[in-house]
Amino acid sequence: MRRLFYILIGSILLSFPLSAQESQGSWVKPDDAAVAENFSKWQDSKFGLMMHWGPYSQKGVVESWSICAEDDAFRNEGMMTGAYFSKPDWNSEYFWWPKFSTPDRNANYSTTKYPERWQKFVDFTHTQIDELCSNYGKLDILWFDGGWVNSLKPEELIFSVTLDGIFRQHGYTQLRVPQNQDLKMDQIVANARRKQPGIIVVDRFADGPNQNYMTPEQVIPTAYLPYPWETCLTMGGSWSFNPKESYKSARQLIHSLVDVVSKGGNLLLNIGPGPDGEWHQEAYNRLREISGWMNLNHVAIYNTRGTEKFADGNIRFTQGKSGKVYAIYLVPEGEEIMPDFIVD
Repeated sequence: MRRLFYILIGSILLSFPLSAQESQGSWVKPDDAAVAENFSKWQDSKFGLMMHWGPYSQKGVVESWSICAEDDAFRNEGMMTGAYFSKPDWNSEYFWWPKFSTPDRNANYSTTKYPERWQKFVDFTHTQIDELCSNYGKLDILWFDGGWVNSLKPEELIFSVTLDGIFRQHGYTQLRVPQNQDLKMDQIVANARRKQPGIIVVDRFADGPNQNYMTPEQVIPTAYLPYPWETCLTMGGSWSFNPKESYKSARQLIHSLVDVVSKGGNLLLNIGPGPDGEWHQEAYNRLREISGWMNLNHVAIYNTRGTEKFADGNIRFTQGKSGKVYAIYLVPEGEEIMPDFIVD
C-alpha cells in the first residue's frame, strides 16, 4: 500500500492536544500556486498517520498535560510528510519565566510589560522553524498547535468568568488570562515557503490565511463541510505511548475513515510509539486489517471528494473526480450476512 498514509511527525517538543471543535471560524483559500498544487495532493491522500514520540514515551506518561502548575523510509514511498510544532514552549525561559508562577498555558509574564523578553521568544521560535525547514529534507505540511499563542486585538483580550469559575476565551478553558502573544506568523510562513516552496501551513484555531485547513480533534463532524478539513483521531485513548493502551477495533477505524471522507475530510490517525520507537503489536494488527480493506476499496477513498448528500442510513457516499459515485455500507456490529440490496 504505497499511498496508505502521509506522515505527520511530532517533534520531541511537548505537544498539547486541543479540545474538539467542528466549526473553527473562517477559511481563507491559499493563493500561492505551489501551495494549491500541494494542497490538491493532500486532499487526494485522505488517510494520514500522526505520531507523538518524545522523552515522555520512555515512561509512558501523558505527553504534556502533566507538566503544568534525517530522511526516513516513508519519503521513498512517495508519502507526504509534515512536522508538528507546539507554539507554546514551556521549556523556554522566554515563554515560562522562572521568576513567576505558571497559572496557565500562556506566557507567564506580561508581554507588553516585558517586550524585550517576548522578542527573545519570537526570535527563538523563528530559529526553530527555520531549522525544521532547512535540515530535515522535504516538508509538505507545517502543523502548528497552541492556537492561543497568537496576535490578539484589544477587544479579544476581554475575558469573562462563568458560573463554574472557569475563564473562557476562544474556547480554551485552560487560559485564565489571555494576552497578546504575537509570533509574527506571516513572517514565519513566508520564510518557511522560501525554504520549502508550496508547504501547507496549519496554524490551528487561528483564523486567517495561515490556517490552510481546519482540524477538528477527536470528533467527526456531523455534516458535510464545504471547506478543507482533517479529523485528528487517536487509535487508542492517548496521543502518546500508553503501556496499557486499549485500541479501537478495525471496524471502528474503517468506519471513521469512510465517514470522514464522505463528509469531505481527511483522517489523521495517531499512534504513539513506545520507548524503542515500536508500536504495540495490536496497533500493527489494526493497520494490517485496514490495509486489507483498503486493497479492495481504495478507489472509493483515494482521490475522491465528499458530497452534501453524504449518507443514507448506514451507507456513505464518496465521489471520484470523474463524477462516479461510490456507496460504502457501514456494517453494523454483529451483522454477519450482508443485505441483498443497500441502495434503492
